[in-house]
Amino acid sequence: MRVTSAGSGNPFVPRSRGKKKKKKKKKKKKKKQQQAAIRMADAYEISAFPDDINNSDMMADSSKTDLYVEISSNGEVVGINPGDILTRVELDLAYASEKSLNLSLFTMQVANREGDFEALVSASNVDLFSDTAGKGLEFDLLSGILEFLVSELDQFLGNLQADIDEVSGILFSYKDAGGISFVLEEKLQDCKASLQQLQDQVSDICAQSSEFRRTLSSVHGEPSGGNGGMYSPENDQPANKNSMIDMKTAEHQRQILRMLEKSLAREIDHEKKLAESNQLEEELRHRLQSAEEDAYFMDEEVIDVWERCFAAENTAEILMGTSKELLGQLQVLQFNLTCTSQREAYLKSRLKESSDQLDAKETALQKFNSSSSKLNDFLLAQTDSLKAKLAEAEDKLVLANSEAFTLSEKVCLLEKQLKESECQEDHSISNSEITRLVSENEDLMVKLSKAESKAESEERKCQLLTETNMELNEEIEILKHKSEKVGGLEKQLKDYDIRIQHAEASAEASQEKQTMLYSTIGDMENLIEDLKLKVCKAEGHADSAEDKCIILSESNAELNEELRFLRGRLERLEAYLNRCDETKLVASKGISFQSKVMTDLVMQLAIERERLRKQLSSLALENRTLLTQRQQTEDEKHLATDKKESDILAGGSKVEGSRETMLDGETKAGAVVDVGLSNQKQVLMAMVVVFISATFYLLQPEIREFFRRY
Repeated sequence: MRVTSAGSGNPFVPRSRGKKKKKKKKKKKKKKQQQAAIRMADAYEISAFPDDINNSDMMADSSKTDLYVEISSNGEVVGINPGDILTRVELDLAYASEKSLNLSLFTMQVANREGDFEALVSASNVDLFSDTAGKGLEFDLLSGILEFLVSELDQFLGNLQADIDEVSGILFSYKDAGGISFVLEEKLQDCKASLQQLQDQVSDICAQSSEFRRTLSSVHGEPSGGNGGMYSPENDQPANKNSMIDMKTAEHQRQILRMLEKSLAREIDHEKKLAESNQLEEELRHRLQSAEEDAYFMDEEVIDVWERCFAAENTAEILMGTSKELLGQLQVLQFNLTCTSQREAYLKSRLKESSDQLDAKETALQKFNSSSSKLNDFLLAQTDSLKAKLAEAEDKLVLANSEAFTLSEKVCLLEKQLKESECQEDHSISNSEITRLVSENEDLMVKLSKAESKAESEERKCQLLTETNMELNEEIEILKHKSEKVGGLEKQLKDYDIRIQHAEASAEASQEKQTMLYSTIGDMENLIEDLKLKVCKAEGHADSAEDKCIILSESNAELNEELRFLRGRLERLEAYLNRCDETKLVASKGISFQSKVMTDLVMQLAIERERLRKQLSSLALENRTLLTQRQQTEDEKHLATDKKESDILAGGSKVEGSRETMLDGETKAGAVVDVGLSNQKQVLMAMVVVFISATFYLLQPEIREFFRRY
């Protein structure tokens, strides 16, 4: 008889209930993972698509007709406004670019899920099958949502392409009519370029989504191995050996290698992108520095050019003023020279007339000398009266000589002043002195005319006094004195001629100076023209420098925008890398902790196995002792049969007692064996359940942290 004690005294839950609870836990876990994936996808969909795509497409299609043709209240077509159409297209392109950016971020998150899923698939632990299934379901849902969103965005871009084609047709019709502007054409070209960039981005995202689908299809197409990696309650034994054999097949190893190659390729691409972004940032920084240095040097050059231009303008103004002053002075000198030349000609003519008169007077004197002998007697009577008159005439001559001497001194002073005026720069004083000289010459001419008039009156008196010899003698003496005075006057006239020659030489020198001034003025005009040309060139250089500065400022603004965008991208990538590092650290910590727990569990299992082996050895010894006792009882029974019949009857009760004891021993031995086997199974079941519960308990905070993050 064998008494099984599986139902009584079992500390574990029955197998059917344990299976149900496990299934419920798995279902709950799958539901939670699905809900988390759907929540995350909804969040990305909301961030990427703030409005419904179908509604936006319908609005775009409806706005198409509203924009292309404006209809009045009477139902007549008013006109088409391509500017509004292009603004609407630009807004749609900005909306689509924001969508593509959010989709790229969502694609990065899906790629992270792919990496986690590949890591779980490549792991050879059988107990992580439920996590692998959950991750696979989550990755499948996210990839499907990504594919749907990409298809919707592609459709939206197709509608935008149609809109741009229609707008280009409208602009072409306007161009034929002659009412198109270059601004609208530039806007249209910018819209086409941005649409092409968006289409390239969407094609890249489509390629990544197709890669996600390929990974899913490759994972679904591999041999799953049935339930080889799970605990089989029908056989009451784990099938870890079959699962390990299946996991170590060539196809699975190839798949693991492919996944590892993909992950390595992604990491290499990320590193390359980071290196390229760093290189771009360095290049942009160098460009900015060089542009700033060029702008600084150009500003300095422009400042130097403007300073030179202002200096040239100032010098030109100063030279023009000086040239005008010199021209005025030259004109005044020319006028004075013409006046002096006219005055000299007049004086020469008067001198000729006076010399002719003197010659006539000499001839008259000669005639008078011939006739004086006749008139001496008559003139002696009148000498007394003439003496008084002669004294008066002598006084007058003395006055005239003094006046002539003063005039000669004044002429010398004027000559000295003229010589000094040639050395001085200011010719205004010389002009005034020349005017004085002219006025004094006029005074001299007046005085000479008066003297001539007086001489004529004296001649008349001499003609009247020809009756007396005395008067004639006195007149002869007077005439002798007059002849001497005439010699002095001739000397003075010679001096005047010399002075006039000096004045002519000074006039020639002034003319030469005038020619030199004209030549210097011409040179200054040439210099001014050269300076004007240089100023024009400098203005052209300044304009080109301003254009270059404007271009550099625009390029600096564009580079600053690119730097901001790249810095934002770098910050996002750094944040993403930091998150990846944190997740890797957390995963490594979890793995180390799990490995420690696994080693502890393995040690506990080894200890329990040793303890169970010792218990089995003790039970085997007990069974052997019981068998020896049974054999001894059988030997005693055979010995008891040889006894007497009287002893049999008397010892019948003893034999029955011994049989009962033997039966009890057999039942005890069978019970002990059954209890040992059942205890071994129960211990193994307990160890498996404890291991599964420990793994779920340890992975539960990581799962919560993961869903809390994403």
